[in-house]
Amino acid sequence: MPQTLKQSVRARILQAAEALLYEKGPAGATMRDIAGAAGVTPGNLYRYYPGKEQLLAAITRPVLEGLAELVRRHAGQALTLGDHSLRLPLPPGPAGAERLRNELYARLAPALEDLCRLEEAYPRPMWILCRADTVNGALLSWFYAIIRQALALLLRPGAVDGAFLERLAAMEGQSFCQGVVELLRQHRGLDDENRALLIRCYLTVHLEGLAALIRAGLATGGILPGEEHDHA
Repeated sequence: MPQTLKQSVRARILQAAEALLYEKGPAGATMRDIAGAAGVTPGNLYRYYPGKEQLLAAITRPVLEGLAELVRRHAGQALTLGDHSLRLPLPPGPAGAERLRNELYARLAPALEDLCRLEEAYPRPMWILCRADTVNGALLSWFYAIIRQALALLLRPGAVDGAFLERLAAMEGQSFCQGVVELLRQHRGLDDENRALLIRCYLTVHLEGLAALIRAGLATGGILPGEEHDHA
């Protein structure tokens, strides 16, 4: 088959696959469905892409490359996608909670703005990734790692059981990550100023609550303020 024809068939397959995977999700669209939409036989489709994973990778490659670049840009060139080794500076005492909150704002706000711009550039591939849980397994797990480190760093050593900390971090991390997915929907149609405001408000809801929890832990040596603080 001439090279130009092969390229044409490959492009047709990718176009059909992107439309179906966006409509039905990775679990709902079969390789047979994609072959039919592309006007090729299933056998011919498998000659181009041995399986759905390879097809997904080809469609979503620009987004994954953008996510990797986003992480490097906002976390330092030494940190790559999926690497959770980020370390946040922290002075001791209550001032640490405020500094960490500000640090999280400074890191997460521009990262989320860039994430929204990436979704604008590649809307269908981004949503295919979200439905395939690839984003949760890559960039959003990085957000989770930051939140877990914040809790581990700021709560007094030994004040909170490690298993409890894992539960708390998992709960807040999952809530934050699901919120980011919704943010990717809600930012559409906003200008840069209002998108930045939306992101700031979103972060405020999470980070101010996290900061309050941490301040209480620093004050009492535990996770929540004691009863005397509740009635103060």
